[in-house]
Amino acid sequence: MSSIRAPLEEMKDGAMEVELPGVGRPSAIVLQRGDHFRAYLNVCPHAGRLLTWAPGRFLFDDRDNLVCPAHGATFDLFNGQCLTGPCPGASLREIPVERDGDDVVLAWEA
Repeated sequence: MSSIRAPLEEMKDGAMEVELPGVGRPSAIVLQRGDHFRAYLNVCPHAGRLLTWAPGRFLFDDRDNLVCPAHGATFDLFNGQCLTGPCPGASLREIPVERDGDDVVLAWEA
């Protein structure tokens, strides 16, 4: 397992994309709400599409759920569960993440 560091200054609107070594694409999504962080593989479980609509940019609905730009599935930020859309019962793949000073550190196993 390797650790990937990313500076918090790259966080935009509470979200950032982090490249993962050994996989090329996809990347990871790191989400911050207050002092809480979550990280997920940047892949919709419905059809394997990226959850970014542009590099480093994500969609959120009016309830602050992550939205897949391809099929409109919505995901709870804190547990990754699909709430609506074509993937009921599915979840995003969580990646352990913690804050370390001005960085976040992801524990990644390819």
